[in-house]
Amino acid sequence: MLRDRLGVAYPHSGAPISPEGVRRLACDADIIPIMLGSDSVPLDVGRNERLITPALRKALIARDKGCARCGRPPRWTRGHHVQHWADGGHTCLDNCVLLCDRCHRLVHHGGWDVRIVDGIVEFLPPAYVDRERRPIRGINQLAA
Repeated sequence: MLRDRLGVAYPHSGAPISPEGVRRLACDADIIPIMLGSDSVPLDVGRNERLITPALRKALIARDKGCARCGRPPRWTRGHHVQHWADGGHTCLDNCVLLCDRCHRLVHHGGWDVRIVDGIVEFLPPAYVDRERRPIRGINQLAA
């Protein structure tokens, strides 16, 4: 469901959640995907190495120095997977970036994309900001 963005999820409360809602929750949750067979027997239990470790967070702070998009201090940020973990993205320096909550929402819902090229974080604005979607270096990496 997370990968295909189809269907709905039903947490313990029983209230349905859309696939996009589940993806937002998955950014900050410790989720282990379980694939069930037709008789609801688990066929596969996925990986849970999704969370940013303390060592990786220190490396992200050293590279990004805070929110990579707007420059807010590290204590206001969380690790974000460039390629979403549910889509097979790894939890590593080359696939993670520090973002504050506001910039995290822009990446998920505002049309901004993130990429890391040779260790440099770049943001690609949506076409309504820049028709050519020219990359913008992370705010604390402008001199790199």
